[in-house]
Amino acid sequence: MAGLSPELFICDDNYPNAMVTGTNTIILTTGLINTTTPEELVAVIVHELGHIKNKDAHHQAIGYSVNKIGSLAIGGALALSLLISDNGRRALMFPFVAIAAVLKILKWVLEKLMILGVLAIGRQNEYKADNYAKELGYKDGMISYLRKIQNVELQPKGWIAILAQSHPPTPLRIEKLKR
Repeated sequence: MAGLSPELFICDDNYPNAMVTGTNTIILTTGLINTTTPEELVAVIVHELGHIKNKDAHHQAIGYSVNKIGSLAIGGALALSLLISDNGRRALMFPFVAIAAVLKILKWVLEKLMILGVLAIGRQNEYKADNYAKELGYKDGMISYLRKIQNVELQPKGWIAILAQSHPPTPLRIEKLKR
């Protein structure tokens, strides 16, 4: 943990949660503080420090930026094709309207794929942050906390629901920590 000196904030929220925001800020909810043992709380904080150490927020921001740049580029091409066809009123409108329709569909598909990609990277980041806590000796606290939230959080059903999650399924996280 050397070299890491994040700011720590407490959010008055009953839902047990912790998160990193920006590049050096950890937020803990009062719900987390009130429902964890001291060992679990330290493990969760170390997990969040792992996110800071691994620069996960930075990587996530890059992923979202690439997604938005691609979306803007396709949106610009769509606007240009509609402008050239005078919004479909010119005699040669069909090719431009068809191109605009294809671009609109392509934009939607690419946005969804990029979101799934960013979520997949985020799930891998959770495993890395879990492993960081494990490497520093907080494996038992992490497992204990994950078991606790496993009993109260809804587990995704089906592969589409799993792909849409920002965190890996809790049982898989526990299994990886045990290894």
